[in-house]
Amino acid sequence: MTLSEYAVLFVLVAIMGAGLPGPGDASLIAAGTLAGEGKLNVGIVLATAGVAWMLGSVIGFEIGRRGGRPMLDHPGRLEKRRRKLLAKGDRAFGRHTFVASMTLPAFVSGIFRVRYWLFILGHATA
Repeated sequence: MTLSEYAVLFVLVAIMGAGLPGPGDASLIAAGTLAGEGKLNVGIVLATAGVAWMLGSVIGFEIGRRGGRPMLDHPGRLEKRRRKLLAKGDRAFGRHTFVASMTLPAFVSGIFRVRYWLFILGHATA
C-alpha cells in the first residue's frame, strides 16, 4: 500500500473523466479488488477516484469549451457534415442539457456550452 498506487489510480481516472480513452475503468476495478483484499484502503480509493473524476471532467469541459467548437466549425474538408453535426448537438443540448451532460464525455458539454454549474451537477450525479 504505497502512495504511488493511489497516484496512478488518480491519473488514470482523471483521464477517463476528461473523456479520453484509457484504462480508467479497469484501474477502478483493480483498485476495488485490491481494496476488497485489504491491500488498499477502500475509503482512500473512493475519495481518490471521486476527486480525479471531477478534476478530469473539468479539464475535459475546458478543453471542449476553448478548442472544440472552433475545431469543428471552420471551413474545409467535411465542413457541411461538421456543421450539421453541430446543429444537431445544439438542438439536443438545448432540450436535454442535464441528461446530455451526464451521459456524454465532458469535452462534448464544453463544445455545446453547457452552463458550468449544470455541467458540474450532471457529472457529480453521474
